[in-house]
Amino acid sequence: MSDRFPDRGVFGTASFMSSEGLDALAQLVGQVARVIACPDADLGGVRIAEQILSVAPAAELVDIGAYPHDRRQPWKPDSTSAVGLRAACTGPAGTLAQACLNRGFPVEQELAAVDALVDLLA
Repeated sequence: MSDRFPDRGVFGTASFMSSEGLDALAQLVGQVARVIACPDADLGGVRIAEQILSVAPAAELVDIGAYPHDRRQPWKPDSTSAVGLRAACTGPAGTLAQACLNRGFPVEQELAAVDALVDLLA
């Protein structure tokens, strides 16, 4: 990303953030005009999005599943993922949770995120 947009900063998370990571993100949010969150489109991604939105409530939340991706094995209706996503539908990342449920399967974003962010920043 930095090669294409040298004036942009990227704050990446490999998973859930520690309190120190959330503090660092909160400090960054106060210094920038725009925050884009692009997690996986699954229960873990929804929970990470909730963390991000707790310190950056105005962040734009990207559903990576809206971009080209491979179809995966669907969730079973009583799986931990499906139950957790249904519960998250009324939370801060509810739109992402509902999009995941509507799609019916997880979408991981590692490679697709670059294309999505280039599209959003162009």
